[in-house]
Amino acid sequence: MNQIAAQEPAVILADLRAITDRFLSEFGALNPEQLEAEAAHSHGPRPAGWFIEMRLAEVAFHRWDLHQSLGRSTELDATTAAFLLPMLLERNFPAVVARDKTGGQGSFRLAVSGRPELAWRLDFSPGAVHVSRDGQASCPVSIEASASAVGLLIYGRRTLAELEQAGHLTVRGDRSAANRFNDLFRGP
Repeated sequence: MNQIAAQEPAVILADLRAITDRFLSEFGALNPEQLEAEAAHSHGPRPAGWFIEMRLAEVAFHRWDLHQSLGRSTELDATTAAFLLPMLLERNFPAVVARDKTGGQGSFRLAVSGRPELAWRLDFSPGAVHVSRDGQASCPVSIEASASAVGLLIYGRRTLAELEQAGHLTVRGDRSAANRFNDLFRGP
């Protein structure tokens, strides 16, 4: 990292472009069967296609981070967020809770407004969370928001309280349980 940072910005950008070109070339050459092949990752094996989705998540969220740090108003693209949410919630979310030994007790319904196919039930236990697709889940707490707001919550860029206060999400149900959400999951 220090060696990279010590280089001139033009060299860093050229290296980044070369790495991106190589990534696109290698993953772009994979057929559908190869995209399902498992590859090693620190949170356990992941299909090759996951690395593509994760790269998109990194680009989207770090772009958002950059604009925020520069004081520029920006939104997380809703289409991108909706595409990424199944991977972020069903794969990454449980791995982060297990890694950080967070979790606890609580069940939540998390849904994208107007998108019944993008709704999940999150059942926390100590050091774990079970995530299932269930648009009609009956839980003590129901959280509903735009895909962008859910993305910011799950990627740890905004807390439930911040998003609710800004009017970007709605919480129904047990308020004390809702207030514990960010203790159960602190973000990646």
